[in-house]
Amino acid sequence: MTELPHSKFSLKLTLINSLLWLIARLSFMTARRWGAFFGRLSYYLNSRSVKVSAKNIALCLPELSSKQQKKLLKQSCIHSGMVFFESCWVWQASNQDVAKLIVSVTGQEYLDKAIAKGKGVILTGPHLGNWEALLAWGGMNLKASCMYRRPKITELDPLIQQARSKSGVELIIGERSSVRQMLTTLKQGECFLLLSDQNPAANAGVFAPFFHHPAYTMVLIQRLIAKTKSELLFFHAERVENGFKVHIKPANFSTADQSTEQFAELLNQQLAQQIKSCPEQFEWSYRRFRPVPEGYSHVYLDL
Repeated sequence: MTELPHSKFSLKLTLINSLLWLIARLSFMTARRWGAFFGRLSYYLNSRSVKVSAKNIALCLPELSSKQQKKLLKQSCIHSGMVFFESCWVWQASNQDVAKLIVSVTGQEYLDKAIAKGKGVILTGPHLGNWEALLAWGGMNLKASCMYRRPKITELDPLIQQARSKSGVELIIGERSSVRQMLTTLKQGECFLLLSDQNPAANAGVFAPFFHHPAYTMVLIQRLIAKTKSELLFFHAERVENGFKVHIKPANFSTADQSTEQFAELLNQQLAQQIKSCPEQFEWSYRRFRPVPEGYSHVYLDL
C-alpha cells in the first residue's frame, strides 16, 4: 500500500492510512460486503448526506411513492458504502486484479467505430456504479486522459493521483488552464474521460434541466467537440454480482448545430437515462441543484 507523505501527518491521515491498510488485506468481495454494512449503517444514522440524497430522490423521481423513495434511499446508501470500500481496494490492487473485475463490456463496437475514425473520443457519464473501476478500465484499455478534480479531503490527493495513474490513464486537472492539454489529447485521436454530472466552476456552465429541475451544467464537452470534431460516447460501470459490467452507448442526439443551452439539456437527458437504468447505484448525495438560477428557491436550505 502507498503511504501518504509523512509531512502531512495528522489524525485524519493516520485514520485514512489505517483504513486503507485494512481494506488492502481483504478480498474484493469482502471489501464490498463491509461497504454495504457501513452504507446501511449510514442510512439508519440519517446523516446530512442521507438527507441530501432523500431530497434529490424526491425531486428527481416524484413518480415514485414515498415507500418506493424510502426503499431507493436505503439501497442508494448501501451502494454508496460499497463505492467507497471498492474504490479503496481498486486504488491499491494490481492492474491485473482490477481487470478481473470487469466481467463484460457492452457497446464495445461503438467505441471501436469511434476510434477507427481517427478523431478524438470523449467518454462521459454520471457518478453511477463504480467510477474508479471504470477509469481503471479506461486506462488499461485505451490511450486516454481523464479530468481530475482534487478531493475535498486533501490528504487523499496524492494517493488518488498515484492510484489512478497506475492504470495508464493521464490525469488532467480540471482547471481552465488545462483546456489546451485536453484539446491536444483529442486532436491526437486519443480518448478523454470525464464525469459530467457535477457543477462546473463559475462561468463555465449554463442552467439546463436535469430530471426537470434547473442544474448548473458544464459547457466543456460541447466546446471540446466544436474545436476537435471528437465523437461523444456515454459510459458507466454497473455493479454486478462478481464485479462490474461496463456499458458504452453513443450520444442519442446530434452534437452539432446546438445552442449551448440545448446541448446542456440533451446531455442531462442522456445522463438521466443512464441513471434510471440502475438508480440505486447513482450517487444521490451530491448537491446537484446548487446553485440555483435567479428567481428559484434554494433546494437544500432546510437540511
